[in-house]
Amino acid sequence: MLDVKDIKFVKNVNISNWTIVLNCGKPITLHDGTVLNNLESGLFQNLEIKGDKLLAFDIGNEFEVSDKLAEHCRNNWTPVFEIFPFEIFKNADFFRSPKIRLGDFEFYFWYCGENFSCGIHNEHDFFELHTQILGQGEMQKFNNKDEKTIFYREQLSPGKTHKPFFTAEQKYPYHQYKSISKCVWLAIESNKKFY
Repeated sequence: MLDVKDIKFVKNVNISNWTIVLNCGKPITLHDGTVLNNLESGLFQNLEIKGDKLLAFDIGNEFEVSDKLAEHCRNNWTPVFEIFPFEIFKNADFFRSPKIRLGDFEFYFWYCGENFSCGIHNEHDFFELHTQILGQGEMQKFNNKDEKTIFYREQLSPGKTHKPFFTAEQKYPYHQYKSISKCVWLAIESNKKFY
């Protein structure tokens, strides 16, 4: 089961099962020439990856959120309504894990049910990215705080980290995460510039 206590940086990942690898350090080049830059990720198997700050999540052949995992999230994580008491989150199938700090980063998981809009916003006092762990979702951008003004969608499947939505000055457009299926994703936050 997903637990933030299991998140730790490693320098070497010897992969047999399908595994999400997130590079939180210097760019690395794989044996075929593929470059995994800082805060880029992918879904890999049958491979060894070396770097200075890697996170690895072995998901095997399970690419969707199982009923068992959904229940784990509901029973062990905090309902988002208790963190952000907005009406749209009341009684929603939407939960957040505790946070863990590693160096300049904070990491935590989110879970939500299918076809759920997680709230349009444009204010953060940190730099933020998300890596899809299980399920299908998307990051969306809007011209203002209205779903009808959507102008960008970035599809996320297991192993994908979306492109940065922030500027170097920490300005964000209106944006939100939206699930397609039941989803678990990893939030990556830092008060230091990612790039």
